[in-house]
Amino acid sequence: MTTDWTPCAGTNDPIVTKLADQVLAEEHHNISLHQPSLTLQPNGLHVRQKGFSPVDFVLQCFRLSRITFIAKRKTLFISFSLLVIYFGLMASLFSPTMTTASACFSKDENSNITSCTGNVQEDVKIRENICFLTFVILYTGMIIVCSSAILFSSFVKVFKSEHRNCKFC
Repeated sequence: MTTDWTPCAGTNDPIVTKLADQVLAEEHHNISLHQPSLTLQPNGLHVRQKGFSPVDFVLQCFRLSRITFIAKRKTLFISFSLLVIYFGLMASLFSPTMTTASACFSKDENSNITSCTGNVQEDVKIRENICFLTFVILYTGMIIVCSSAILFSSFVKVFKSEHRNCKFC
Protein backbone atom coordinates (compact mmCIF):
# COMPACT_ATOMS: atom_id res chain seq x y z
CA MET A 1 0.00 0.00 0.00
CA THR A 2 1.56 3.29 -1.05
CA THR A 3 0.53 6.80 -0.12
CA ASP A 4 1.12 10.04 -1.96
CA TRP A 5 1.72 11.90 1.27
CA THR A 6 4.58 14.40 1.33
CA PRO A 7 5.67 16.47 4.29
CA CYS A 8 4.88 20.18 4.36
CA ALA A 9 7.62 22.36 2.92
CA GLY A 10 6.77 25.39 5.06
CA THR A 11 5.03 28.61 4.03
CA ASN A 12 6.39 28.38 0.49
CA ASP A 13 4.50 25.14 -0.16
CA PRO A 14 1.75 25.73 -2.77
CA ILE A 15 -0.76 23.67 -0.78
CA VAL A 16 -0.15 25.79 2.33
CA THR A 17 -0.46 29.07 0.43
CA LYS A 18 -3.65 27.84 -1.28
CA LEU A 19 -5.20 26.91 2.09
CA ALA A 20 -4.11 30.23 3.63
CA ASP A 21 -5.63 32.15 0.72
CA GLN A 22 -8.89 30.21 1.08
CA VAL A 23 -9.13 30.95 4.82
CA LEU A 24 -8.28 34.62 4.24
CA ALA A 25 -11.01 34.89 1.55
CA GLU A 26 -13.59 33.25 3.87
CA GLU A 27 -12.71 35.54 6.75
CA HIS A 28 -12.84 38.60 4.52
CA HIS A 29 -16.28 37.51 3.30
CA ASN A 30 -17.53 36.96 6.89
CA ILE A 31 -16.21 40.34 8.04
CA SER A 32 -17.64 42.17 5.03
CA LEU A 33 -21.12 40.82 5.86
CA HIS A 34 -20.95 42.42 9.33
CA GLN A 35 -19.02 45.53 8.26
CA PRO A 36 -21.99 47.93 8.28
CA SER A 37 -22.91 47.05 11.88
CA LEU A 38 -19.37 47.49 13.22
CA THR A 39 -18.41 50.79 14.81
CA LEU A 40 -15.01 52.11 15.70
CA GLN A 41 -14.21 52.24 19.40
CA PRO A 42 -11.78 55.17 19.77
CA ASN A 43 -10.50 54.04 23.19
CA GLY A 44 -10.60 50.33 22.48
CA LEU A 45 -13.01 47.88 24.01
CA HIS A 46 -14.57 49.01 27.25
CA VAL A 47 -13.84 46.57 30.07
CA ARG A 48 -16.00 47.05 33.14
CA GLN A 49 -13.85 46.62 36.21
CA LYS A 50 -15.36 46.43 39.62
CA GLY A 51 -13.69 48.43 42.37
CA PHE A 52 -12.44 46.60 45.44
CA SER A 53 -14.49 46.87 48.62
CA PRO A 54 -14.17 45.41 52.13
CA VAL A 55 -17.43 43.52 51.57
CA ASP A 56 -15.74 41.65 48.70
CA PHE A 57 -12.84 40.81 50.99
CA VAL A 58 -15.12 39.41 53.70
CA LEU A 59 -17.07 37.43 51.10
CA GLN A 60 -13.85 35.95 49.73
CA CYS A 61 -12.71 35.03 53.25
CA PHE A 62 -15.94 33.07 53.75
CA ARG A 63 -15.50 31.34 50.40
CA LEU A 64 -11.86 30.51 51.08
CA SER A 65 -12.70 29.11 54.49
CA ARG A 66 -15.30 26.89 52.83
CA ILE A 67 -12.69 25.79 50.29
CA THR A 68 -10.23 25.13 53.10
CA PHE A 69 -12.61 23.00 55.12
CA ILE A 70 -14.10 21.12 52.16
CA ALA A 71 -11.58 20.92 49.32
CA LYS A 72 -8.38 21.19 51.34
CA ARG A 73 -9.28 18.74 54.10
CA LYS A 74 -6.04 16.82 53.68
CA THR A 75 -3.83 19.89 54.14
CA LEU A 76 -5.89 21.03 57.11
CA PHE A 77 -5.70 17.56 58.68
CA ILE A 78 -1.91 17.42 58.21
CA SER A 79 -1.47 20.87 59.79
CA PHE A 80 -3.70 19.96 62.71
CA SER A 81 -1.86 16.65 63.20
CA LEU A 82 1.51 18.42 63.24
CA LEU A 83 0.24 20.85 65.85
CA VAL A 84 -1.07 18.05 68.07
CA ILE A 85 2.21 16.12 67.79
CA TYR A 86 4.21 19.26 68.54
CA PHE A 87 2.12 20.24 71.55
CA GLY A 88 2.34 16.67 72.87
CA LEU A 89 6.12 16.76 72.47
CA MET A 90 6.38 20.15 74.17
CA ALA A 91 4.16 19.01 77.03
CA SER A 92 6.37 15.98 77.62
CA LEU A 93 9.64 17.96 77.43
CA PHE A 94 8.66 20.71 79.86
CA SER A 95 7.81 20.27 83.51
CA PRO A 96 4.10 20.39 84.32
CA THR A 97 4.89 22.33 87.51
CA MET A 98 6.13 25.31 85.52
CA THR A 99 2.67 26.86 85.73
CA THR A 100 2.51 26.68 89.52
CA ALA A 101 5.34 29.17 90.09
CA SER A 102 4.56 32.38 91.89
CA ALA A 103 6.16 35.48 90.46
CA CYS A 104 5.95 37.28 93.81
CA PHE A 105 9.25 37.41 95.70
CA SER A 106 9.94 38.85 99.09
CA LYS A 107 12.17 41.95 99.22
CA ASP A 108 13.05 41.14 102.82
CA GLU A 109 16.83 41.25 103.24
CA ASN A 110 16.67 39.02 106.32
CA SER A 111 15.42 36.03 104.34
CA ASN A 112 17.27 32.80 104.97
CA ILE A 113 19.00 30.45 102.52
CA THR A 114 15.99 28.14 102.12
CA SER A 115 13.86 30.99 100.82
CA CYS A 116 16.70 31.90 98.45
CA THR A 117 16.69 28.34 97.09
CA GLY A 118 12.90 28.53 96.80
CA ASN A 119 13.24 31.79 94.92
CA VAL A 120 15.72 30.23 92.49
CA GLN A 121 13.40 27.26 91.90
CA GLU A 122 10.47 29.59 91.32
CA ASP A 123 12.59 31.64 88.93
CA VAL A 124 13.54 28.47 87.00
CA LYS A 125 9.86 27.53 86.71
CA ILE A 126 8.97 31.00 85.44
CA ARG A 127 11.76 30.94 82.85
CA GLU A 128 10.73 27.45 81.74
CA ASN A 129 7.15 28.65 81.32
CA ILE A 130 8.36 31.60 79.23
CA CYS A 131 10.42 29.23 77.03
CA PHE A 132 7.42 26.92 76.59
CA LEU A 133 5.09 29.75 75.58
CA THR A 134 7.71 31.15 73.20
CA PHE A 135 8.16 27.77 71.49
CA VAL A 136 4.41 27.30 71.19
CA ILE A 137 3.85 30.75 69.68
CA LEU A 138 6.77 30.45 67.26
CA TYR A 139 5.81 26.97 66.05
CA THR A 140 2.14 27.87 65.66
CA GLY A 141 3.16 30.92 63.64
CA MET A 142 5.47 28.80 61.52
CA ILE A 143 2.67 26.31 60.74
CA ILE A 144 0.34 29.16 59.79
CA VAL A 145 2.94 30.85 57.58
CA CYS A 146 3.94 27.61 55.84
CA SER A 147 0.38 26.49 55.13
CA SER A 148 -0.54 29.99 53.95
CA ALA A 149 2.46 30.08 51.61
CA ILE A 150 1.55 26.69 50.17
CA LEU A 151 -2.14 27.52 49.67
CA PHE A 152 -1.72 31.19 48.68
CA SER A 153 -1.37 30.72 44.93
CA SER A 154 -4.52 28.63 44.57
CA PHE A 155 -6.47 31.06 46.74
CA VAL A 156 -5.33 34.07 44.71
CA LYS A 157 -6.55 32.39 41.52
CA VAL A 158 -9.97 31.82 43.09
CA PHE A 159 -10.10 35.35 44.48
CA LYS A 160 -9.20 36.94 41.12
CA SER A 161 -11.69 34.77 39.27
CA GLU A 162 -14.54 35.56 41.65
CA HIS A 163 -13.67 39.26 41.72
CA ARG A 164 -13.54 39.39 37.91
CA ASN A 165 -16.88 37.58 37.63
CA CYS A 166 -18.49 40.19 39.91
CA LYS A 167 -20.39 37.58 41.86
CA PHE A 168 -22.79 39.15 44.34
CA CYS A 169 -22.13 42.66 42.95
